[in-house]
Amino acid sequence: MCIRDRWSDKMGEIIISTAKMEDAEELNRIECAAFPSAEAASLESYKYRITNINDWFLKAEEDGKIVGLICCRPVAIEGVTDDMYEPEPVADGKVICILSVATEPSLQRRGIAAKLIEALIAKAKERGMDAVSLACKDKLVHYYAKFGFVLNGISASEHGGVQWNDMILRF
Repeated sequence: MCIRDRWSDKMGEIIISTAKMEDAEELNRIECAAFPSAEAASLESYKYRITNINDWFLKAEEDGKIVGLICCRPVAIEGVTDDMYEPEPVADGKVICILSVATEPSLQRRGIAAKLIEALIAKAKERGMDAVSLACKDKLVHYYAKFGFVLNGISASEHGGVQWNDMILRF
């Protein structure tokens, strides 16, 4: 799969590509606008992720403006743990853990996040990964189920002081 995939909708063309260091501040601004402050990653974390796990950090652009992101990392286990969110190494493996999916709040409900998730799933399959995992709140379980994710229990993660659900998509 070419990571520079393109989709068009009634609002314009969406281009999915790999994040770059010069995107860090804008990507972090979008995450901070989309998540409560206790759950949003820091700019330091974003810079670490772009530097160290860049291959799994995708952005969506429309008319040259960043409108969404999906940030992931390869891990050795299914399920999400708090250390996966930290800007430090974790055991690498054949599972892709989604750390964040965020869309510019004024552009939500246009399918931008769905396009990012679909691009990530295709990339993970192409790269021979075994699964994609994520942690989400109750209200998003049905959303991720549309992509084939299944509920895998309550997450070990307490990131941001929230109870999360582990979801998994195995290939």
